Amino acid sequence: MARYDRYVLSQLMLSFGFFALVLIAVYWVNRATGIFDSLAASGHTLRAFATYMALFLPQVVAITLPVSALVASVIVTRRLAEDRELVVLQTAGTGPFRLARPYVMFGLVVALLAGLLAHVFVPQSRAQLLELERELAADTAVRLIQPGRFVHPAPGVSLFVRGVEESGALTQLFLHDGRDEDSPGTYVARRAVLVADGVQARLIMSDGVLMTLMQPGTRMRTVHFNEASLDLSAFLPPPAPRRATPRDYPTLATLFPDDEMLATTGLDRAVFLFEAHDRLVQPILPLVLPVLSFAILLAGGFSRTGLWRPVALVTVAAVLIVLAGNAARTAAIRDLSLWPLLYAPGLAAGLLAAGLLLRESLPRRAAIWRGFSAGAGAR
Repeated sequence: MARYDRYVLSQLMLSFGFFALVLIAVYWVNRATGIFDSLAASGHTLRAFATYMALFLPQVVAITLPVSALVASVIVTRRLAEDRELVVLQTAGTGPFRLARPYVMFGLVVALLAGLLAHVFVPQSRAQLLELERELAADTAVRLIQPGRFVHPAPGVSLFVRGVEESGALTQLFLHDGRDEDSPGTYVARRAVLVADGVQARLIMSDGVLMTLMQPGTRMRTVHFNEASLDLSAFLPPPAPRRATPRDYPTLATLFPDDEMLATTGLDRAVFLFEAHDRLVQPILPLVLPVLSFAILLAGGFSRTGLWRPVALVTVAAVLIVLAGNAARTAAIRDLSLWPLLYAPGLAAGLLAAGLLLRESLPRRAAIWRGFSAGAGAR
């Protein structure tokens, strides 16, 4: 039977790996299209897009793990049933719980991956992703330089750049600063270079002219310059500081938040406790779904018409469990004291799987399988 465990577990892992890659690619590409359009429209580089998508990957993997595990379990169990391997094993006296052991081992492996994602990789990637979003939002060059368009970074300030050279130099620059109503000024330059670091920015213009309207508005002072420097930091409001959330802290810290964490986030302990249990519950479904699908397919028996009915039951059961999980999470969000409901769908699925396997292990069910296999052999 050790060979059976290795064989089934290897098949499960191969199928899981294949479907996980497919689902991750589909979901990731779908999200990447919208993110790329948004970043490209804002003038961000391809490097910023690649960094953003790399940090977003752990969240995609965490979403696709339960579905991939379920599909892999259904595919492998269906193959074992169609090849009569399950019939042979049950005829030899192998019980349902023994047959389900590689599925339990497979579920433990997937649950371990889900736990690592939920408690380590996803929180770290979210923290880095939010920091990256803050940096992108504070990128002065991106916010100011939009070739061919008038940009208004502050009231009374207008900026226009005709184009950007490959070297990064700006061509045909127009900048009007009307914040001082008594002395508005307009810069016109052939070329300029923007030196930016976060919200600190300085515009170095060359071969241009500064036109200033002199009060009472009857004269204009014109100054030609070969090179001039202008501090643009005052044109941009500082980015709003991002307040820490429970998702930024490790799971152990969210289970036992201290006073400093509560003061930093402005939230109470119930919110931290909900976040901790929301992470703890994530490995449960990847653990129980493969075993539940095997139990349903095994209880459905073998038919000449195929296993479409048990497969349909597995699909319905998985959808109901996911819907129940979403409903429990919604109820817990509305009333944080109901966080134990988060565990109910996973525990119910585990009890259902155990009940089906126990039902299959009864002597009457074993006799039916032996009679069916004997009749199939006679035919």
